[in-house]
Amino acid sequence: MDLGDLTTSTLIERPQPQTDAIEDQKDRELISNSNDIVKEEVKLKYDDYYNEIVVFKVEDTIFRAFKKAFTIQGCFFESMFSLPRPSEAQARSQSLEVDSPEGTSDSNPIVLEGISKAAFRSFLKVLMPIEGVSSYATNKQWLSVLDLSTMWDFQTVRAKAIKALGGYVMGLQPPERIILSWKYEVKAWLINALVYAARQTTISRKALRQAGVDPDTISGIYSVREMARSEDESQQIVVQRGQCRAAHIYVTHIGTRTVHSLHDWNTYYQPTPEINADDRRLREIVMEEFADELKGMRND
Repeated sequence: MDLGDLTTSTLIERPQPQTDAIEDQKDRELISNSNDIVKEEVKLKYDDYYNEIVVFKVEDTIFRAFKKAFTIQGCFFESMFSLPRPSEAQARSQSLEVDSPEGTSDSNPIVLEGISKAAFRSFLKVLMPIEGVSSYATNKQWLSVLDLSTMWDFQTVRAKAIKALGGYVMGLQPPERIILSWKYEVKAWLINALVYAARQTTISRKALRQAGVDPDTISGIYSVREMARSEDESQQIVVQRGQCRAAHIYVTHIGTRTVHSLHDWNTYYQPTPEINADDRRLREIVMEEFADELKGMRND
């Protein structure tokens, strides 16, 4: 038959070879398998290591961090992220991007007011340490970490800061230690500072006041001193009768000293401004005097 006799309709109606049908079937199977893979990926995307990114703006700097690190139970950001998204109408009225809620893009970050970018960077270094990046921090940086972790209730980060600053705080003058302890509610720091201030009777009321210690704390320190002195002076005295210059006197045992004469009495039993109570007892007196205040402080 002459090929020229074949009409267009004859060519169109010619059945496809079986190989074409096989290829079509393979393509359909491949698409089906691909869909299964996509579905599997969707199932896996909520794994612990599928992290959302949250965007912050501090001063003039943008920070991108893992959102999961900011959803610690009880912290400030947990409640922030649990708030419902604004409706489309609300978003438009506030000129926000409907499809880009706050904190999900550089154009709509969560703006943190009242803190410095240096302080926030120090906080992030402790919250999310990066391998290869030095974890060294100065005392000033650790104080920034303590400040933000206390303000935002990040207990683990706060505990690290308190531990790191222990030596630094012990080296401060008593008034500074007291003020810092009250500011960040560190109970152990405060008790130690009050014990030290009570024992150092050369620290005057005026010096404490000028350093910024509040009047109630100053009064408490002086009450602790008086209680400790009162206990010193009321030690049990064992009295025995003796003789001296034809006059009857008492031979008195005070602590580990025995007084045999008036001279000895005047030498050993003079009122002293020093606090003789041991640290354990002085600590007990401090905790009794400041019981109400200590009860309201954090327990870390």
